[in-house]
Amino acid sequence: QNGVKYLEDEMVERHCMEAVQLLVLLWIVHCFEKTEAGQWLQHCPTFYAELFGNNNPRQIIQNLYKTELNNIQMILLTDTLRIRVELLDCSCGDLGAEQPKLPKCLVPQHTEREITSRPILTFLKFNRHNFLYPLYKNLK
Repeated sequence: QNGVKYLEDEMVERHCMEAVQLLVLLWIVHCFEKTEAGQWLQHCPTFYAELFGNNNPRQIIQNLYKTELNNIQMILLTDTLRIRVELLDCSCGDLGAEQPKLPKCLVPQHTEREITSRPILTFLKFNRHNFLYPLYKNLK
């Protein structure tokens, strides 16, 4: 998060990203199996039903490994890690650009209490190219 200074740091960062991708991959497979078996009624039923109705799990995983995260992949990531992501949009020069919005069906109402109790990771967005920067720094 503070930048790569040494080769060892780059290796650790790469391994961390691969681990996160593997976690999301396993979560997608788990959710797909639960959805197919009709056992996924308690946890975000509309989101996962629509997700797997419009995309096959292999497509989702391939997009994830390209690290081109759209809104749906971000929701999968936050659901996997049990976190909330807060985005502070500081892209003042891009005010005229159309901002993508999450469909309302992607926000589960019945799990609102569980979701609001999750820790928040805050990111800054400076332009419309979706470059996000974490809003924290380790002090050594």
